[in-house]
Amino acid sequence: MAGRLIKAVVLVTVISLAVIAGLLVVTVGEVALPPISFDPVERIFSSSSETEAPWSDSGEPAGASIEEMEGPAADVETTLLIGTSRPAPGRPSKAAWMTLLAVNNAARGAVLYIPAHTAAEIPGHGLLAAGSALGSGGAPLLVVTMENLLGIDIDSYVVLRQESTLALLEATGPLTVNVPTDVRSPPDESTSRTLFHAGLQRLTPAWQARLIYAGGPAADEVTLGPLVLAEWDALLERYRADPGALGRAVRSAPEAFGGSDTSAEAQGRFLEALAEVPLEGLTLASIPVSDLGLGHGGFYSPQRAELDALLERALGIEGVRQGVTRVQVLNGNGVPGIGEEIAKALLDGGFSVVLSGNAARLDYRRTLIVSHGDSPGAQRSADRARELLG
Repeated sequence: MAGRLIKAVVLVTVISLAVIAGLLVVTVGEVALPPISFDPVERIFSSSSETEAPWSDSGEPAGASIEEMEGPAADVETTLLIGTSRPAPGRPSKAAWMTLLAVNNAARGAVLYIPAHTAAEIPGHGLLAAGSALGSGGAPLLVVTMENLLGIDIDSYVVLRQESTLALLEATGPLTVNVPTDVRSPPDESTSRTLFHAGLQRLTPAWQARLIYAGGPAADEVTLGPLVLAEWDALLERYRADPGALGRAVRSAPEAFGGSDTSAEAQGRFLEALAEVPLEGLTLASIPVSDLGLGHGGFYSPQRAELDALLERALGIEGVRQGVTRVQVLNGNGVPGIGEEIAKALLDGGFSVVLSGNAARLDYRRTLIVSHGDSPGAQRSADRARELLG
């Protein structure tokens, strides 16, 4: 599937004030968008049924014009692997680690580790640890969150519990892994001990799984990244001479894909293509983040410029997120989840959500689309948003 690069023109503020047809069952009169007219910046976009426009916390209009720019398309196929930890009784599963796999026409490939506590805008929920989207809205919401963060389409996802991770590793077999550093047992265990010493070692599938989950819930996720990548390096090295064998191994473990929107057959073909990527075209890396130092488990801020450069290099594309159309999605009717639904529709249309939350009041009956700027690009962005929202 062709990878979508988020394109843009101006900052657009989209307010989810009404229930949109196709998302919830309502009458036609309640869901119809009012006529939208464009006036100079002083009036912005207005509706015949509403006179109040959204404003930022500072009291100024929430946005400003930017130059219209477009990025090129690229034929990139992607899969997001989501490793989950065992939840406490009565609690939803949490994302312990995430890895994006990408192949660009078998000429370039990438394995990118993403800390679960990377700060990201979760549509409809706000700025939170990206992995928390799994507990809020399941894997689909986490995928939308990662698409919004990275600026590319994610074609499929695989949710891997520790049991399904082991099933997949048993299918692919033992590996000789160059463990990058000594690894100790989780600090929450009563007696801490060294589980792995740095250096080359032959690991059974069970010990491979132990390495991926070695840190436990209190792990430093930045430190975990090189461990995950070391296993991928070993796996791709083992099957580089015979990629078809990797595909067959993955297809032999359908039980590993029970919590996914894909199949063992499809992922077998995908991983076979990844193993075919020549060594000079392969990138294994953690996304660049900085630790914000906000308590237990860490919280990491993505380094935007470095992340975009990594994606461009790893995926073989140019202009990732160049001239992004940034969108604010504000819930103005109080319907739970409506902001998430509307954000998903906008993301699918090439917008990028930079803020989501509640409007100043929750009694709006109509959806307003507000764009700051009077350029043709501003008009096109607003028209496109209205088209996407029905």
